[in-house]
Amino acid sequence: MVAVFNLENLLSHLRQAAENLDDINFYHFSEAMLEYSNSFSFLGMALSMAFSDITTKAQTIQENFKNSPFTGLQSMILDEVARGVEKVHTDKAASTARTILRLLWFFDFLKELITNLMTQPSWNLSKACTVAYDTALGPHHPWPVRFAAKLGIKTVPSKQEYMNRLLGNIPYDKQIEVFRMMIELSQPLREVLWKFYHDNKLTNLP
Repeated sequence: MVAVFNLENLLSHLRQAAENLDDINFYHFSEAMLEYSNSFSFLGMALSMAFSDITTKAQTIQENFKNSPFTGLQSMILDEVARGVEKVHTDKAASTARTILRLLWFFDFLKELITNLMTQPSWNLSKACTVAYDTALGPHHPWPVRFAAKLGIKTVPSKQEYMNRLLGNIPYDKQIEVFRMMIELSQPLREVLWKFYHDNKLTNLP
């Protein structure tokens, strides 16, 4: 069954994830990431496939917490650091620390994309995606992934078609309000997690 994007679910999970920024709830954070990933279906099949690993990473977080005494991201990551497993990445397992770092890159891309759509009305969707990708994700990706992403970006629909699919066929100014709400709800999560990663010297996990 194909997952369908639900804007209300996204906003709800972002709100609940931000209720305790000192130890962000893993479930609401990962569910928000899953909703963001679902939204890529509106950008076309090629780009959706290029970013399909976002779903896998969100599911990895949920799997890691299944038998854990923790419910917060920061607590889990600090425990991994204490046990020396924060760099683990195998076919069977991946650390929460490493996985969240990759999702933060994706979070940065989303912030750049939404900001571009809000502040650059003359840009088409392809340019908004390209600038966001080159700024936030491209520097972290190997060449084959960058190539696939760039090909996918060339196939995105028109900006208005994308915004109507994502936000509903509502007036443009209302769509911008929803984008602004998405930024406002997600920004505290991004800022707190990036500070946590910098403070704990986790920004270069392989």
